[in-house]
Amino acid sequence: MPDLAFRVDTAKMVPFSASPLLALDLEITNEPTAEAIHAIMLQCQVRIDAAQRAYGPEERERLGEVFGTPDMWTRSLKGLLWTQTTVLVPRFTARTVVQVSLPCSIDFNAATAKYFYGLGGGDVPLILLFSGTVLHAGPDGQLSAAQIAWTKETPFRLPLKVYKETLEHYHPNCELVSLRRDVFDRLYRYRRSAGLHSWEDALESLLPADGATS
Repeated sequence: MPDLAFRVDTAKMVPFSASPLLALDLEITNEPTAEAIHAIMLQCQVRIDAAQRAYGPEERERLGEVFGTPDMWTRSLKGLLWTQTTVLVPRFTARTVVQVSLPCSIDFNAATAKYFYGLGGGDVPLILLFSGTVLHAGPDGQLSAAQIAWTKETPFRLPLKVYKETLEHYHPNCELVSLRRDVFDRLYRYRRSAGLHSWEDALESLLPADGATS
């Protein structure tokens, strides 16, 4: 009966993808080491374990839309689901390394995008939760199937700079704002009537020059 253990070694940007993507190098080991694992249909849920990190005053202010005002954080500072993915693990004995792909969104309708944007530096605490099916050689040598125990998980502290560098690689000096269609139509008409050449020009003409909120 296989007994799998999981550990994340490193995180890195995936340089050539249709959308921003980073990858975790996931090490999988098995006991007994001589037992052949034919394949694993690995289900992986990746969560941001937000409570396992300290936050400075500026970060708390920027994360207000995610967790509320600082006086609410004792109740509202909870984990965020980043992604759920399936990894097909090929045959191995004792140890193997596979990649878990994580999408990096610049869509500010997503709580994870707001969370990453609100951080000033340091690491992001992650927890990876595993489930799935293992195909292995049974005691009689025949192919057997076993379920991964629901208790299998591993933590990892993702360097924020890896996430930021991934977004910068795919969207240099750019953020995405999703607008309701009628608001976009009004902004588009304003841009045309004012003779402005870019969306940045249109927005800058509407915003206070000193960045003040009132």
